[in-house]
Amino acid sequence: MDMLSSGDIGLGGTITNNTTLAGANVVIKNSGNVGIGTTGPTSLLSIGSATPIISTDTADGSDTKYLTLSGAGSGGNDRGARIQISGNERGSGAGGFLELLAGNVATGEIRFYTGADDVKMTIDNDGNVGIGTTSPSANGVGGTPTVLQVANSGTSVALLGLSNTDNSSGAVPGVVDFVSAGLSASSKRLAEIAAVKGDALTVNAVGSLTFATANGGNPVEWMRITST
Repeated sequence: MDMLSSGDIGLGGTITNNTTLAGANVVIKNSGNVGIGTTGPTSLLSIGSATPIISTDTADGSDTKYLTLSGAGSGGNDRGARIQISGNERGSGAGGFLELLAGNVATGEIRFYTGADDVKMTIDNDGNVGIGTTSPSANGVGGTPTVLQVANSGTSVALLGLSNTDNSSGAVPGVVDFVSAGLSASSKRLAEIAAVKGDALTVNAVGSLTFATANGGNPVEWMRITST
């Protein structure tokens, strides 16, 4: 361990005239910033590798540990939000999990940003999901429904797309199912709306919209709106 006249501390490396430190593996600046693989850390922790990895000390086949990055002085969500990264062999059914956990408070949300710090998607404390809005709302629907809202604040259309690449006649690129998850029956679907491709052509879009309901089994189609 070496200390420069500035108060910086280096582990490994070479000191020149007691003022310059080169090649140190770890540097602690007099500002409190720590550098690993860099002698010029610009934040509390800077890593100077081109491909930095922070990992647990486990071996392949026994990756039973996990890493936690917490926004508070403890790893529990009663203190704040956290990111938890699990190895593949972690127990309790959590192997390979990547968990984003918001703080357990009324304002605890998970937000996804892109561009100039613009919020693109929000999962609020009630489990509602908003795309293009930070306040997903049922817009007057009674009760306390779980909401998926796609919004656009401008004049462009808010679009929810369901698609696949099957061009065969009768292909179903998207289905909206209405499910009663508390049923004991093997089929819990009450009704569904589906889009059906009308022909095998790959140029023009020709399709139908089907409506189906269930009566003790899988939903059965009762109405179809065709392209003509």
